[in-house]
Amino acid sequence: MENFVLTAAHCNGDEIIVKLGAHNIRLGEWKRQKIPMCHQIPHPQYNEETDDNDIMLLQLAKRAKLNRRVKTIALPQASERVKPGTVYSLAGWGRTRSKSESTLAMLQEVDVVVMKDVQRNVMGHIMTITPQRSCRGGIQRLTKTVQSG
Repeated sequence: MENFVLTAAHCNGDEIIVKLGAHNIRLGEWKRQKIPMCHQIPHPQYNEETDDNDIMLLQLAKRAKLNRRVKTIALPQASERVKPGTVYSLAGWGRTRSKSESTLAMLQEVDVVVMKDVQRNVMGHIMTITPQRSCRGGIQRLTKTVQSG
């Protein structure tokens, strides 16, 4: 549907303007679309403390114009569980380090592999890694710049 955008639930806010088709958000790229959000639909089981289910749909005030830079993606059905080993891409202009105050102007993209539900002992702590958990810590190390071309 051309009037919904998938994003992270931690990116919520009262007045969100969605930028589509942009590569560098500090430049006035003529092909860029700026559309205000009219409704947020966070995952009903999003947990701010653990980042489990850190996913949200934004309903746009109008339909996006599909073109070479703006396309739709297929989403899994509600009853479908993403299988371990599945690769998906994340892209955005957010922070690439958790303690960073600044955001990047150039679009960043990373491929992420869905892992099995496991428990790991990290420095004496038990940590559960699940498909519902955001991989933001791993993104910090894996982020790469998307080259324009």
